[in-house]
Amino acid sequence: MVAAYGGAGSRLAGDEEGKRGVASTEEMRQSYPEPVIGVSADGHPVCDHSIGVLVAFPTTLTGSGDLELLVHPAQVAAWRAFATVMRRMDYVIFDPRTGTAACRNIDDAPFGRTSLHAHLSAIDLNPSANTGGATDQPPELQAALRRIATNRGDAAFRNLTTDRMHWQIDCTRASLATGIDPATITDPPPTTTEDELMMDRATWRRVQEALQRLSPPLYGGQPIDGIPGRNTNAAVRAFERRVGLTQRGVMGPLLDPEAGIWPATREMLFAATVPSP
Repeated sequence: MVAAYGGAGSRLAGDEEGKRGVASTEEMRQSYPEPVIGVSADGHPVCDHSIGVLVAFPTTLTGSGDLELLVHPAQVAAWRAFATVMRRMDYVIFDPRTGTAACRNIDDAPFGRTSLHAHLSAIDLNPSANTGGATDQPPELQAALRRIATNRGDAAFRNLTTDRMHWQIDCTRASLATGIDPATITDPPPTTTEDELMMDRATWRRVQEALQRLSPPLYGGQPIDGIPGRNTNAAVRAFERRVGLTQRGVMGPLLDPEAGIWPATREMLFAATVPSP
């Protein structure tokens, strides 16, 4: 017996109006359900990967220099951007175990907890060199891949710190439908000094408060906690887009109070929200 898993006609939590990013792996499954058409009686997924689209990634495994992998049809532009950044950073697939499509659960997880590989929404990149927290991916490459964003300002990908081979789509279908911001695929913006970028928790609180005071607000209803998480990152990028700056967002790891934003962004934000005398 095969139980129905979901359908293209169902309402997806990730497509709710105004939704920014994806809250959980479960919500990601709901955002891109089509490749998993059911679950067997013993809890294994039943997949139809015929809907997948082939995207070429740079490799040393073929004479052509390209390795075509299946991705979800709603994610083609994002994965092409991912491959473009790999080429620009001279990083290639050299491990034949690299893959995107696998009809399986997460490490024998319970009924219905499918891997995002079953949903054609993740890649295991060069597993032999990226096991656990160890990685051969240069920090510059990781930063460039995380910088890829949609035109709505949402980061397109995230990487698991406990499993560095694993990169997955990290934004909703609605956000991907706005397209990939080409500015986030090109060379990163000029660097500045670490001291200029770093901010403490009090400064982050000022940033969050300023984003809330904007008209219309870009951080409305969010916690003023001094910790730059996903909502803060999206709001900073939206402000940069609003004032015509390159969308850089949070510079450094999210949830790190010592991360920063581009100094020009901070100055323009504070200037825009100075209280009237």
